[in-house]
Parts: sequence; C-alpha cells; structure tokens
Amino acid sequence: AHLGHEWLAECIYTDEGKRENVMAPSPQRIKIKSEEHVLTPEDIIKVARTESPRKINAYFVEIEGRRFPPKQLLRAATKTNQPFDTGVAVRALQALGFKVISLADSPRTE
Repeated sequence: AHLGHEWLAECIYTDEGKRENVMAPSPQRIKIKSEEHVLTPEDIIKVARTESPRKINAYFVEIEGRRFPPKQLLRAATKTNQPFDTGVAVRALQALGFKVISLADSPRTE
C-alpha cells in the first residue's frame, strides 16, 4: 500500500490527467486571525474521510469523489473557533496543493 503524496494526488485528481506538483511537498503555515496552524495535505484528507460534506455555496474541493466547502475542511483541520472568510480557506487549500473549483465553473453531474 503506497501512501505517499503521489498516491494521494492520484486519488484526488484522477480526472486531471497530470499528477506532478499537485500536492504541496511540505507542511504549510496557515494564519487565521492571531492563530497559526501547520497543516499537510494528509491533514485535510483525514478530515474529509471523517466529515459529511455540507452545502456548497460558491466553491468546493473534491476529495475521494466527495465535494466539500473549503471552509468546512479548514475549520475541521485547524479546530479553530475564529471567524474567517472563504478566501482564507481557498488560499490555504490551494497552498496545500488542492484544486478549488468554483460552483459557477463546474459542470453539473446529476
């Protein structure tokens, strides 16, 4: 069972066709107000495996075939009670190598 970054990227980005440089090579420092959190892509994936996706308003991240709002993933991974806007979550997840998709740009799959 190969559980390195390449395997995770392959699972998340199966429809992308390219896997190089998809996941961040090292932990990222994420600032939320006065708090600083150090997160890895694996932290986000672990959260996604235990959470039920909430309603998507504008953006989502697809992990293992399920779509999550960026704020839900970041809040669960950091366990912060601080308020933060969607832009903070989008930038943090992008820094970790995740593709954040706008609902307006997403083709309907229903």
